[in-house]
Parts: sequence; structure tokens; C-alpha cells
Amino acid sequence: MLTNMVHLVINGFFPSITIKSILSAITGDVLDYEGSFRNPLDQASFILEALKKDPALHIFLIIHNIDGPMLRGEKTQQILAQLASAPNLHVIASIDHINAPLAWDQSKMSLFNWLWYETTTYKPYVEETSYENSLLVQQSGALALSSLTHVMRSLTPNARGIFQLLAEFQLQNKNNPSYTGKQLYLIIPVDAATLTDFLEKETED
Repeated sequence: MLTNMVHLVINGFFPSITIKSILSAITGDVLDYEGSFRNPLDQASFILEALKKDPALHIFLIIHNIDGPMLRGEKTQQILAQLASAPNLHVIASIDHINAPLAWDQSKMSLFNWLWYETTTYKPYVEETSYENSLLVQQSGALALSSLTHVMRSLTPNARGIFQLLAEFQLQNKNNPSYTGKQLYLIIPVDAATLTDFLEKETED
């Protein structure tokens, strides 16, 4: 039905999708504009102005999973809502979570001006879950960094120095297939009190 219309298909469940990539697809592929923008808000304003100047141009955004992890941010949803408010830009979107509408306040709901349809397919989430590992890796990476920061802040200066030495030693041996980690106790003489303090802190976290 939209084959002969200007349309963009956006997979909201894709791990690397961003509002910038969506806006760039519109300005570059549809509007043939090769310039740069200071920020996504300026880019969105440019698109809205271009649509206003050319009312005959109609753009359809087909967004699978508009409530996906990479699209549910406040700024992203605000920009999408502003685009949807243009008379000649049409958003056709699906949501995955029953509470997804809670992400839109009255202002955004007014801009989107949704017509709601129940279109559950009951088909397996084959494509959507194929990116699950990528999302989990990103989240676990952030969690690991947060945990490391917490540990470093809670250590005494002496124990923090030991922690740094251990980390540096691990990095030096990351490509050593024969390294088992048992040599760690040889790299620095540690008094019993400091070692106990460090181990207790490690156990707590």
C-alpha cells in the first residue's frame, strides 16, 4: 500500500538505533540535504520547516516497537511527537509493552494524536529477540562499570593502590594463555591487616 509513497521503516528494537540516525535518514535520504546540525532538535526543526514549505510531500514513518529500549527516552519521544504533529508526516507505530502509553504525557499524546488499533499477531519474537544479547551486553557493561566505581570509592587509599596494581597485572597478562591468576599474591608484599580489609570489602560487594 505504501510502496509508491515516501516511507521509512524503523526497527525500534535494534540496539544501535538513535533519534539522530532516524532524523539523518529523513534529511539525507528524503530531503537530500547534506549539511550538518548542531543537535537533534535543530534537525527536527529543519524537517518540520521543509515539510511546511512542501505540503505535497508526505512522509510515512513505520516504527516497529516505538517503546523499544533505544527509543523510550524523553528527548527521543518528544522529537518523534513533534514530527508526528506535521500534517504531512505520518507515524505508524507498534508498541510492545502494555504500559507503553505511560511514557507519553498529555502534551505528547496531543502531538501524536494516535488512532489505536489492536493488531496482536501472536507470532514469535524471532527478529526482536535476535538482538537481545547485544542489549544485555550493553547493560551488563554499564553495571560492571558502576560496580567498579562503587568499590574504588569505598576502599581505603592503601587498598585502592593494591586494587590498581591487581588490575594492571591482569591487563598485562590478558593475552597470556598460561596465566591462571594464581601469581597475584606475588606481585606485592601486603601486611595481614590490609589484605584482610581488602578481602572483606570484596566480599561485601
